[in-house]
Amino acid sequence: MASVFEAAGYPCRLLPGEAMEGLSGPLLLTALGADAQGRARQASWMFFPLAEGEAFDYLDLLQYYAEIPPGFPPEARPRLEQLILELNNQLPLGHLGISPSGALYHRYVLALDRQRAPGPEAMQQLLGVLDYVQSMCAPRLEAAAIPS
Repeated sequence: MASVFEAAGYPCRLLPGEAMEGLSGPLLLTALGADAQGRARQASWMFFPLAEGEAFDYLDLLQYYAEIPPGFPPEARPRLEQLILELNNQLPLGHLGISPSGALYHRYVLALDRQRAPGPEAMQQLLGVLDYVQSMCAPRLEAAAIPS
């Protein structure tokens, strides 16, 4: 995947599963480019480990996860939660949320057939759409998080 994303202009770095606590496999970090304020953005990709068994013999789950800067004050949480509900009803891929640590994020889980991997063009287009969705939602989230 790294070479596919890099060919589309998204620099990547692969971290082994042992590099971060709680990971069961490698993590692919993908640079998405700076936001409108010049802050670096990145996404991570990882396969979810699935229990062995008949239900998952032909399926892999690939997660895309990207935190959206910046942080927000606690009093902004109700505004953000309301906006996230509205935006999630409009998103073509993935969903927005607030992590237990309080970070805004965009997440998408792709179900993949183990017998037929998606082509490189499809993965590049998927990343492009996810990048676009995040870049379109981020200004509205930031405005709700830090009202002027």
